[in-house]
Amino acid sequence: MQEQVGDVSTQKVRSLSQSETERLCEQVLNSHDHYEALMVEPHCTAEAIRKQYKRLALLLHPDKCCIARSSEAFAIISRAFQCLSAPDRRWEYNHGGGEDSRFSPRTCRRFSDGCGDDCDLSRTNVLIVLVPFVLLLLVAWLIQASKQKAYS
Repeated sequence: MQEQVGDVSTQKVRSLSQSETERLCEQVLNSHDHYEALMVEPHCTAEAIRKQYKRLALLLHPDKCCIARSSEAFAIISRAFQCLSAPDRRWEYNHGGGEDSRFSPRTCRRFSDGCGDDCDLSRTNVLIVLVPFVLLLLVAWLIQASKQKAYS
C-alpha cells in the first residue's frame, strides 16, 4: 500500500514535473514548523524522519532542482532534519526550546494542548521550579536535625 505524505510518496522517489516541484518547494518554504517542513507527523519515528528527509533532499537539492528557491527549501529541510534526527534536540524542540523561532512548535496548533504557553515544560522551567523546592526541603531537614541535636 502506498501512503502519501504531503506531495511526496513514502514508497519511492519519483521524478516530479516542474509544477509539482514548484508546489513542493513552496510547501516547504511556507511551513510553520520542522515537522511540516519534512511533511511528517510529530509522533513519527526517527527512521521515518530520516527516510522522508532523504526523499525530499533528492527532489530539492539545488544541484538537481532547477527551481529558483530550491536552495532555500533545501536549507529548511536540512535544518529540520538536523533538529529532529537527534533525540535530545527533538525533545528540546518539542518542548519549546527550538533553535529557530520561526519553527517554534509552541506557535503551531499541532503542539497546542489548549492551555497556551503556561504549560511549557522545558528542562529549564522544570529546574527553575525544582531547585528552590529541593533547597527548601534541605533547609527544613537541617533545622529539624539541629533541633533534635539540641534536645539530646
